[in-house]
Amino acid sequence: MLNRLLTAWCLLAGVLIVVLFALTRSYAPPPAQAPQIEALPPLQTPQGAADSGAQAAARPLFWPSRKAQASSAATTAGSLDGAEAIGLAGEGEHAVVLLKQQDKILRLAQGAALGNWVFTGLDAQGAAIFEHNGERRALSVPRPGRELLAPPNH
Repeated sequence: MLNRLLTAWCLLAGVLIVVLFALTRSYAPPPAQAPQIEALPPLQTPQGAADSGAQAAARPLFWPSRKAQASSAATTAGSLDGAEAIGLAGEGEHAVVLLKQQDKILRLAQGAALGNWVFTGLDAQGAAIFEHNGERRALSVPRPGRELLAPPNH
């Protein structure tokens, strides 16, 4: 009985090997063909698209207000009405500038006034922008340690 079962299994295995060998020898994949690429017509940019791209780049993507950033045409000033910028916090509509005026520390949120000057926000370089009668001034915050990064004068 065991002998017949072993013979049947060997015969079945032999048939499977012959069938698989025959199938793999008879199949040949088709030859590879290069893709047919047609030349594309030149890209036509809609009129005014360049202007809209510049407008989109001027509006910060992740600021909630999406107001255009303050232009860099602001005059840089060391102080404004006797007040010096000593710190900045937040960004976008939540920007806050810390000012030192005489012996007082002032905290101005965006839209608050210092005398006649109104704090309008921060520019891309991290300076506080103030406006008065169309004039713009930027107060930069001193960054201690920058002199340590400067190369020595030899």
